[in-house]
Amino acid sequence: MFVFLNTACTRSGVQMHKDPDRSKMSLENSRVRFAAVILVGAFAFVVSFLTVSISFGFGFVTTFLLAVIFGMGGWITADQLVRRKLPKQGLSREGTSEAGGIGCLECGSFEILAPPDSVYVWPKLDPCEQGDSKPMKWICRNCRNHNVTYWDRYHPPYSKMP
Repeated sequence: MFVFLNTACTRSGVQMHKDPDRSKMSLENSRVRFAAVILVGAFAFVVSFLTVSISFGFGFVTTFLLAVIFGMGGWITADQLVRRKLPKQGLSREGTSEAGGIGCLECGSFEILAPPDSVYVWPKLDPCEQGDSKPMKWICRNCRNHNVTYWDRYHPPYSKMP
């Protein structure tokens, strides 16, 4: 005999979910991801153990080690497939590998600027103390103000020039 505490969500003795997306099995649920990866690894272990022991007749240790190797391979493959199916998190930076966001000094609107080359990749508002920054002039799309951003290369803290 089952007793449901929340009778507003029950229909004919079956517990109903208020959220319809919660009842679906999707890879966004961490329990489903864990179960998928573990089940594939365990299945690969059992199948390879039975196949090697019946077909080839190796000793127990060799059969067990081969089954562990195949099980781990199945686990790694399933984990990579599950991760590939998950939605990407974070901002996408397609097209600009080292692009940096700079705000306009007048209105504060955000602009994404790409560095001039692969050496000068650090955006700054003022030129660096060593004098090797490249200035980049740009016009704000919002207020049409002329701005200057200085692109600098990486200077380790121990390389102070006199």
